[in-house]
Amino acid sequence: MSPDADAGEPAAAAAGPGGGAARGVIRWDEILPRRSLRVLLVEHDDSTRQVVTALLRKCGYRVAAVADGMKAWEVMRGRAYAFDLVLTEVNMPTLSGIDLLSRIVAADECKNIPVISKTPASD
Repeated sequence: MSPDADAGEPAAAAAGPGGGAARGVIRWDEILPRRSLRVLLVEHDDSTRQVVTALLRKCGYRVAAVADGMKAWEVMRGRAYAFDLVLTEVNMPTLSGIDLLSRIVAADECKNIPVISKTPASD
């Protein structure tokens, strides 16, 4: 049995003009929810921060991007209500992603904001 045998509508939508199943390119803007989440991105690598910010914005998210955990905490302290999600790198200078998470969980105004932590595959 093929992996697409039970796919239903998505497989039909991906069918080519002749009715055959054509494998298309997965588009993030079609998969991710349409709601415009407000994301605080914390990433110390400039190029990674730019790429992830561009991807999230292309998908309709509003993004505030900072280079380290301390800057993220300073932004959140004054405007915790302004974010729906924090996407943070684990290993960063100044204040690590784990330390940032600890501060977020300890602060009443921030503790319900979901946090996704990421680390490079080599760590």
